Amino acid sequence: KLIPSAASTPIKKLGDALDYHAEICGRGAMLEYLLIDGINDSDIEVDALADFCLKRSEKGRVFVNLIPYNPTLAGDDFGYQ
Repeated sequence: KLIPSAASTPIKKLGDALDYHAEICGRGAMLEYLLIDGINDSDIEVDALADFCLKRSEKGRVFVNLIPYNPTLAGDDFGYQ
């Protein structure tokens, strides 16, 4: 919904790619997560993000950069705050 082009890459495939990266490089990865009030910042989304990262930590560290949403004209069209 937030990134229509990402629909072609299931979350499992993304996780597998991060695990592969950790195995090959011996390092984890940094994920950037844009927080949008009322859209993806509930306890459900936070728990899902934590679970996804904890599964990755078996292979390597995952760092999460939480980015607060900054209002834009484009976001205003969707009611994001």
